[in-house]
Amino acid sequence: MEQNKLLAGCLFFILTIISVQNSDARSYLQREDIWVRAKMAEMSIDQKIGQIFMVRAYSRGSTEEEKIISDYIKNYYIGGICFFQGSPKEQVNLINKFQSQAKTPMFMGIDGEWGLAMRFPKEAIAFPKQMMLGAIRDNKLIYEMGREIARQCKKSGININFAPSVDINSNPLNPVIFDRSFGESPENVTSKGYMMMKAMEDEGIMACVKHFPGHGDTDIDSHNDLPVVNYGLDRLERYEFYPFRRLASQGVSAMMIGHLQAPQLDDRPNRPATLSKNIIGNIVRDDMSFNGLLITDAMDMKGITKYWPNGEAEAEAFMAGNDVILLPENLPKAFQTIKEYISSGKITLSRLDESLERILRAKYKIGLNTNQIFETNGINEFLSRNQSLAIKQKLAEAAITLVSDDHNLIPIKDIVNVNVATLSLNSIQKTKFQSRIDDYVIARHYQLLPNQLPAKQSQLFQTLGQFDKVIVGIHTSGKIKDFTSNLSPEMIGFLKELNTKTEVIFVLFGSPYLLKNLDFAGHIIEAYDNDPLTQDVAAQSLFGVSDINGLLPVSVDDKWQVGYGLERKV
Repeated sequence: MEQNKLLAGCLFFILTIISVQNSDARSYLQREDIWVRAKMAEMSIDQKIGQIFMVRAYSRGSTEEEKIISDYIKNYYIGGICFFQGSPKEQVNLINKFQSQAKTPMFMGIDGEWGLAMRFPKEAIAFPKQMMLGAIRDNKLIYEMGREIARQCKKSGININFAPSVDINSNPLNPVIFDRSFGESPENVTSKGYMMMKAMEDEGIMACVKHFPGHGDTDIDSHNDLPVVNYGLDRLERYEFYPFRRLASQGVSAMMIGHLQAPQLDDRPNRPATLSKNIIGNIVRDDMSFNGLLITDAMDMKGITKYWPNGEAEAEAFMAGNDVILLPENLPKAFQTIKEYISSGKITLSRLDESLERILRAKYKIGLNTNQIFETNGINEFLSRNQSLAIKQKLAEAAITLVSDDHNLIPIKDIVNVNVATLSLNSIQKTKFQSRIDDYVIARHYQLLPNQLPAKQSQLFQTLGQFDKVIVGIHTSGKIKDFTSNLSPEMIGFLKELNTKTEVIFVLFGSPYLLKNLDFAGHIIEAYDNDPLTQDVAAQSLFGVSDINGLLPVSVDDKWQVGYGLERKV
């Protein structure tokens, strides 16, 4: 009897909690609905049209640029601003000022794929780019980074981050996505994209996955021209669409539509996905059941402007199903043309209200129903704080990939009875990598620029051949064009011959695609990035301070496949 009473009491308690939770949820939805409906009711058609635009702004202290934005707010009722280069303090001051001028609070966006350093390289910690993150096994680290990026955004007044990129980079010659992709595996791109998206949204920052239908297998930069993705629906579903479909099902707030022509989905000439109702309406809205915000890629990119006049491009993009028109090249023209489309019936008022409601609901969810004032005090210190640095170090350690170790030289264990030299390519002074090596072993250090090779080659063979081990650090910017010019056929020939004279360990501070030029080497570490912290971490890994368990995020010719990597435990 007592047991039955206890069970009944527990059941009553649980039902009470559920009832309270349901009541809170209903109350939240009711408050949201009241705010959204009230805003929509008070807006004129011009004010509604203005809400769909996000314009470009800089925080570099230009009063002329500031006046232009203020005029846009006053005369065109813009719905948001996307910030580019400048200073964090100036950006916060501008955001506070611009928000105070707006009748309806605005989206404040930024491209922060590797954090605010993408726009503030001097003030903010730069997290690894996505290709490097693609090498990491533990996706919890991606989540940790995503939350810190979101905190950076909040501190600087940003409420939507145009990240992550979930393009699958299957084309090594891709000129624009490249290291901005988590790699070529749809599953790996999706899982890491999800963790980054979830982390930011858990912190109250809107994420925006990009660039649908997928910019990874192109060899043209849509900033310069219109790329073509010439695959049928079957291939696109298995590959390019894969991360977008899954993140849409997980409730990502926004998706960016890229300026990409997919002729097997819409065969009209020079009609990118951004302007295609078939792609946006039939695939994204209907088939994927995505009801979040759809945002165009920047409308001032040549992938659009080369083929479509100002105004018509933006009107067609909105008519195709986008909710937010990002960075119109000529805002007055775009505004007027959309107004004309509405007057002529090409765009209905119900279609305008449909996007407006999505925009306002998104704004409510990130707290724009209340006034927000941001402080400038301590912002630079926050963007470079030790917590960010610690996260970056963990990411760098987890990404280090052992690609080849034919004779089990890595990690280097004998640090007493070994004669070691280091050679840093593309450096004129001692690198951070070389400096850290000094903490573990007595070593002689050399540097070599490409143009010095003819004069120094013979002497280097003679000098380096006398050492038991030579550690060659290849320092690149990570871009293919830079690597090709800095590692000429003559330089590759030099490295091949050096590899026959003594034990050589190569450490590549650059893109994994560049490994194809080291297919002769028996000992290779891929470190992905050339910044000082990564150099430091790579040296420590080389001497067994931390585990090595990174996996290649892309395939390199036929020799090393995506997901390959040797493991070394401390």
